[in-house]
Amino acid sequence: MKTNHSFLVIISFLLSITSYSQSIVVNDPAAPESSYTLEQLIEQVFLGSSCASVSNITTQAWTAVEYTDLGGTFHTDGRSYAYFTHPTGANFPITRGVILSNGAATGQAGPNNTFQILSGLENFVDNWPGDADMQTILDARFGDVQNTNNATIVEFDFVPLANTFSFDYVFASSEYFGDSVFPSNYECSSFQDGFAFIISGPGITNDPGIGGKNIALLADGVTPVSAGTIHNNVTACPPAQNPGLYVGYQDGNAVTAPVFANGRTVLLTANSPVTAGATYHMKMVIADRTDSSFDSAVFLQGSTASGISVDLGTDITICDSALPVLLTASGTFSGSETYEWFFNGALIAGATGNTYNATAAGTYTVQVTDGNQCATDTIIITTTSTPTATVTANSPICDGDNAVFTITGTPGATITYSINGGPNQMVVLDGAGNATVTVNAPATNQIITLIDIDLGGCNATLTDTATLVVNPAVTAGTDGATTICDDSTALIDLFALITGEDAGGTWIRTSGTGGTFNAAAGTFL
Repeated sequence: MKTNHSFLVIISFLLSITSYSQSIVVNDPAAPESSYTLEQLIEQVFLGSSCASVSNITTQAWTAVEYTDLGGTFHTDGRSYAYFTHPTGANFPITRGVILSNGAATGQAGPNNTFQILSGLENFVDNWPGDADMQTILDARFGDVQNTNNATIVEFDFVPLANTFSFDYVFASSEYFGDSVFPSNYECSSFQDGFAFIISGPGITNDPGIGGKNIALLADGVTPVSAGTIHNNVTACPPAQNPGLYVGYQDGNAVTAPVFANGRTVLLTANSPVTAGATYHMKMVIADRTDSSFDSAVFLQGSTASGISVDLGTDITICDSALPVLLTASGTFSGSETYEWFFNGALIAGATGNTYNATAAGTYTVQVTDGNQCATDTIIITTTSTPTATVTANSPICDGDNAVFTITGTPGATITYSINGGPNQMVVLDGAGNATVTVNAPATNQIITLIDIDLGGCNATLTDTATLVVNPAVTAGTDGATTICDDSTALIDLFALITGEDAGGTWIRTSGTGGTFNAAAGTFL
């Protein structure tokens, strides 16, 4: 079992007085994030501009952890989670992020004070609930059955925007061997703290006994990250395991340690293939096994505060005839960014450049992934049917009559036209799609040419024309008259009574009764 060396209290305390200049800063009073709830830290610091949309965040944490700080002050209000940053010069691979611990995350600032490590003032008495998944994982690893406790848990649903979900982290623990004088063998013990990142969802094969797959693994994709799989304790627990991934804070390194732990891993990455647009569940958990002493912590890399952005421009409304439209993803990126395009929510196969030729109306989304940051933008393309129009004329007309052209087409459209090649003019089609253009009493033939049609910015070139013929006025001749007896039976030739008339024409009786009038022959009897 783990041993508590309490007899070094006074000596070790004196040896621990040193500069804290290289330590991480935990819950900086000047940082608003220091007062965030764990849910807020996960959503706004850890995830931030990450490549996923997140919902349904739930947590289990403790806000009454007992611990003693570096100044010797005893606290009963420690939290098992915290916000942290590190100043310039601190030897720690994460600049900003979230701490999850099975003890006092608020007490994780360095240096690695020997007094606190061996005095028993590091959370030996706290006990809050454990986690069933964590116990299943650890029981399977060590081949026995032991309870877990002091579990800090974060769970959330997420919809990835890319086909990979990943994040960076560091694991640190006081279970790494103490120092050369009092080495320990916790790395070989079954009392090791445990942590896991468990993902579940489409395409994920669950690990035995739990509802997902643990992705807190070494590069082989099989070995879990722990104090037992990454260490350099060749004194009490040989041989070393993956020592290239281990950074120790014992002996002379303790006084300059940026965190309050005997050792830590290098920066590691948890990742899993996912399907963009599908819904997944993530569970992050760290817990004690059997006891509550010698705590561990996971430092989660926060999303870059500034993030990246991409812009497709404003939504577009165009004629259907104006397709395709070239879409361009604009933004400032590293040069190694990748692009994915979606049409109405579905991934467009092969569309991996910063431009895309949109051939249909709908919703287009581009996602840019640049390192561990993602940005998306959406543009909606709306098309309207290309308006049309034709024209007819009331041709022919007589000289002196009005010329009337009738334009028929898409209701509400604006027509640009010209008469006889003159200046452009406009007319708007009514709700029935009709408009008339009148030329008063033209003396010559009239030609109307339709030039253009526009409806809400959707326009098209027109070529339809109509020619109206103007016939010149005719001469009916000089009026004539004759006198006959009322009992006369002689046939009267009406043409003989007038002079100077144009050929053709039709006779019409305008007054009088009796007799026989033959309009076609121009005779009266």
